Amino acid sequence: MKSNDRIIKDIRYYEIKPKDFTGDFNGIIGNVYQITDDTNSIGQRIARKLNEFKFISGEFDHIYINFTENLKLGNLVESEKILDKRIKYVDYGIEPKTFNSPTEFEKNKLVKDLTFKSLILIFEKDKEKIEKIIEVENLLNKFETEIEIAYKTKETNSYKIEIGYMINPKKTLSKIVV
Repeated sequence: MKSNDRIIKDIRYYEIKPKDFTGDFNGIIGNVYQITDDTNSIGQRIARKLNEFKFISGEFDHIYINFTENLKLGNLVESEKILDKRIKYVDYGIEPKTFNSPTEFEKNKLVKDLTFKSLILIFEKDKEKIEKIIEVENLLNKFETEIEIAYKTKETNSYKIEIGYMINPKKTLSKIVV
């Protein structure tokens, strides 16, 4: 591990302002692309599970996935944009109407699949990292919103306590698991 290497912390979703958009636009997904209640939690779950596995992401520890109609549908491109070396940008081509029409379940699946494809794109040359990404994908597919993320473990001769958490399991408040 190099001294400026970081462990991944967060994966977030943004949108590129469409040419015909009027009104206030802050870039956070939800203005044009109608997200579900779970969209942002998906990125957090994946990032925090990778973080639990001490996943070294490099100089950056945040990944921002930008939804845009400026790319061909389905295209995924690692962005050249560097506003902060701690953030890696990936652009994803999808029109708002294409994203907004499916069911909530289908949207969540698309966001989850897109997030894993983005990770594989970023780390495609590192076999070990790809294996960890696939491991997290398998766990997320198995446990869905109830994937448990380990936080701390304390062990003595007489007891062992493990603290973990779930991010918005089954659309409820996040919870601590002891």
